[in-house]
Amino acid sequence: MIHLNPPFAFIAKTAVSLTALGLLYAQPYRLMRVVGQSMEPTYKSQSILWTVPVHDTDLRKGDVVVIRRSTGTIVKRIAYMPGDEIEQVWTGTRWSSLIEVHPRSDVKKSKNLYRELIVPHGMVYVLGDNRPVSMDSRSFGYVPEASIESKLVDQRRSAFNPNLFTNNGS
Repeated sequence: MIHLNPPFAFIAKTAVSLTALGLLYAQPYRLMRVVGQSMEPTYKSQSILWTVPVHDTDLRKGDVVVIRRSTGTIVKRIAYMPGDEIEQVWTGTRWSSLIEVHPRSDVKKSKNLYRELIVPHGMVYVLGDNRPVSMDSRSFGYVPEASIESKLVDQRRSAFNPNLFTNNGS
């Protein structure tokens, strides 16, 4: 049986603890909590989810991302990438993407009721899955890719419109 003298045991336990904490801190995965209803029913409010840091080259249409804003951190889904065209119609109260109204719907292209926007380089257009309650790019505009801190590891498809974020659905 090995007996460690008290100072050595303390040093060994401290070294093991610090090593474990260092490895935990160095690993890329982080837990985060979804707050609010903007991503329901895909992600419920108060859900705890894993995230991983991303670079702008890792971003894809349909990714659910964590965005750092001056008003706080938000979770949204990337709907449009740089260079994508956003077709919008005037609903009488606000501009709505055709994707929200009805995918691939034919709209009389009147310049007062219809517009096309191109997502600028270095920016993305994000939407919450729960459109009626979500504050997203429809209200605050494009999001700089540099403000995206991480993306969710669990990438569930949108319950709002499952074809919305596939390559052949928009």
